[in-house]
Amino acid sequence: MFTDIAEQYDMLPAGSRVLVAVSGGADSVYLLHRLSEAAGYGAEPPSTPLWSLGVAHFNHRLRGAESARDAAFAENLAASLGLPFYLGAADVGACAQGRHMGLEAAARELRYAFLLKTAEENAYDRIATAHTADDNAETVLLNLIRGSGTKGLCGIPPVRGKIVRPILDVTEAEIRAWLDAREVAYVEDSSNNRDDFARNRLRHRVAPVLRELNPQYAAHILRAGALLRADAACLDGLAEAFLRENAEDAGRPEAGPYSASQMAKLPMPVAARVFRIAAGRTLGEKHIQALLALCKSADPHACADLPGLRVFREYDELFFVAPVGAGVPDGSYPPGFSAVELNIGGEIEIPELDLRVRTEKVKFCPQINNSLKIFFFQYEKLCGKLTVRPRAAGDNIHLPGRNGTKSLKKLFSERRLTLAERARVPVLADENGVLGVYGFGSDVSALARPGEAALKVEFL
Repeated sequence: MFTDIAEQYDMLPAGSRVLVAVSGGADSVYLLHRLSEAAGYGAEPPSTPLWSLGVAHFNHRLRGAESARDAAFAENLAASLGLPFYLGAADVGACAQGRHMGLEAAARELRYAFLLKTAEENAYDRIATAHTADDNAETVLLNLIRGSGTKGLCGIPPVRGKIVRPILDVTEAEIRAWLDAREVAYVEDSSNNRDDFARNRLRHRVAPVLRELNPQYAAHILRAGALLRADAACLDGLAEAFLRENAEDAGRPEAGPYSASQMAKLPMPVAARVFRIAAGRTLGEKHIQALLALCKSADPHACADLPGLRVFREYDELFFVAPVGAGVPDGSYPPGFSAVELNIGGEIEIPELDLRVRTEKVKFCPQINNSLKIFFFQYEKLCGKLTVRPRAAGDNIHLPGRNGTKSLKKLFSERRLTLAERARVPVLADENGVLGVYGFGSDVSALARPGEAALKVEFL
């Protein structure tokens, strides 16, 4: 293998098909020549190469004639080596503006989309990019000053899916020396000389000072990243094991629910990973802190909002709820039922609860009514339209035999109802407030006395 890192990560198995991303610059030209040489292209006597190569170039259309020059150079280089060539292009500037992205981010997204599509359509097993030890050092330093966590400080991953970086342990100086010694041509990107981008400013102003302090600084950063990746893999394993052991459904640990008290005991690095796996998305520090606070909260019914996600706590159980548009009505959870208006003397269905509600005027309220699903109200004390609806914030009720009013939230908590159960408790109300709660009783304010004419409301 022509680099240690390519061998260490088994980037180029014999017989694989490798699509090489070639910009035309020194790094990618070096990569292509070294891969061609190591595979045995042009060997005498001719033999089957260790791996098959193809060349892909993406024109970002950011530098006018210079961009066209680079594309032509890459195509001619591929032809000189007898390799298939694939060209992609897009107006990166327009894309960045339309998507409200930075130029670098838009260019990266479009370039990788082209490479992945080309590899898939042409049956390439690997996509080789020309990231170097210096690129990796710059990435780590930029992530460091932006406040990145462990993932950012690991640097550029040597392997990510189909994408491999075989020269990640080679420096720019080594590349230039190799090319110059063999008089191998390449093109210069004029934008690399400008300080428009943070990476260029770091490369021109900071890297020379670091190199002066320690000529091997890029290699040391690469090694530090490898050590951090090993630590991160260990922590990821602990997080995955925790989820398998603590999820209710061990076969689907991502489904939950999870034990809030057990999560609260986790060391922060493991907890952060557990939350990210459970949420299925990247979470910032403030979101991690919000989830830890939720786990440690004394409130048995609380929630925390994440980007596109809501996390609920029901006593010791933590639920990560699907985002808006994924089957949860209006993004709300738990799913309850829609309010219905009652017609006196009629019957109406609440399909979500598989219940029917019948109302009728009766001449006499029974002497004893202990049913918690049949209600009798003094008709003249009712105000406006009658509805059956889910509990609303601020709802309270004064049940017979109790001292004063109590909030439905507290009433439900005393019964230890889960959030899902609370959302499905029918509340009878008029325009003044709560008249009765299914399964709990009537409010004394409108309760009919035995023998009086009344409005009967019955749940069937």
